[in-house]
Amino acid sequence: MVNIERKNDNIIVYERKLKKMEGNQGEETTPSNARSGVKAEKVLTYLGIVGGIISLIGIIFSINQYVIVPISLHSHEIEEIEEDMKDMEDNLGDGISDIRESLDELTKYVYSNGKLVGSGEANAESYAAPVKFSPEYTPEVTSENGECKIMLPNWGDETENIASDFNDDNKLYGPDELRNKPFITKYTDKGNEVYFCGQYNENNHWDGKCILNIYRNNELITIFVAIYKDGDLFSYERASCENGDKWTIANRIAEKDANGKEYTRGETSVFAKTQSLLKETDSERLDVSQIVTVEDFKEKAEKGPIKQYYSGNTSDGYYNDNSGKAYLVNYDENGNVAYLYVGKIKKGLPEDTTGAAWSISLGEDGYYYHYEGVYIDGDHDTPEKWEPMSQEKINNTVDPRKFNCPLLGLVGEDL
Repeated sequence: MVNIERKNDNIIVYERKLKKMEGNQGEETTPSNARSGVKAEKVLTYLGIVGGIISLIGIIFSINQYVIVPISLHSHEIEEIEEDMKDMEDNLGDGISDIRESLDELTKYVYSNGKLVGSGEANAESYAAPVKFSPEYTPEVTSENGECKIMLPNWGDETENIASDFNDDNKLYGPDELRNKPFITKYTDKGNEVYFCGQYNENNHWDGKCILNIYRNNELITIFVAIYKDGDLFSYERASCENGDKWTIANRIAEKDANGKEYTRGETSVFAKTQSLLKETDSERLDVSQIVTVEDFKEKAEKGPIKQYYSGNTSDGYYNDNSGKAYLVNYDENGNVAYLYVGKIKKGLPEDTTGAAWSISLGEDGYYYHYEGVYIDGDHDTPEKWEPMSQEKINNTVDPRKFNCPLLGLVGEDL
């Protein structure tokens, strides 16, 4: 029997209820990972790039995070490195994944904290002009299936005033006067109070770091910290508790597939909500100190036990990943692993007909059970013979180094 609860915030609660079984279970088989065909000179090139990236990251992150560093890296140079990394991923397989994550962090830093050649001051948190937008020009935000999206600004007539100074209604701004200059504004949308800090460039595209805070009845329900590259979303961090009983924290990179369809890759964690984060800002003033980032949230909010962790791609507001490398972990009330799945995912549920997907479930008898094979709509067949896993088999099946999440109860110590 499978209990499934679908939610609109990308979160599912999935628990397989197991009956105590008798008999033997077949051993797990691990698909081989072909790594042939890589030329020695390509490997040397890869090592050189990797060494340079790691060195640059070390230098950058050793500098005080509150200092804006002028980085003479052009956007097209970053994009060329990204393309090189994608090519090497195809040839070298999983071994480059850690370097890919490092490159992502470097690129996010350059776009959010540095002064990128070709764009304006990218750090909207250093200083932002407090403004009040005319209602028709207020930054538009959409939220569907738990995904936030900041629509492109549409200023219309360039000669028309779009905003005024927050502290002086007589000081007016046209589109050109705010271009490439960080600003902060607040407004009411659908009964919620919205704080927005960001900037747009000469193409009227969001550029650099844009931060969104949404309050409902003075309670913070959404934090969205996005990095834009000339209107295209590059990455984002999000913390939200729109449903009231849990916090969802996501850290993701935006991508497009060969057909131009948008998706994200990264991780999403869900924690039980134990306290509300109330607004501490003064409504009579407006400045960047009132903006709350995801890092601020992690320091201020007391999170309850972890309920779920997902590593993989998302699209259309769901966990969707066809790579076969995604993994989903659900936890019980004590933080122990209740369900671990590795394989393809469709609309938030295990969906993999290759036979290579596998899972480990905590049975009602307190033992773990392993299955490898076909999954359809979140379910799989029950083997005729199914015995509890020994700790030795668990250790041979689960490599903690491949999971960036707690595995308490399954492999012993928390990671």
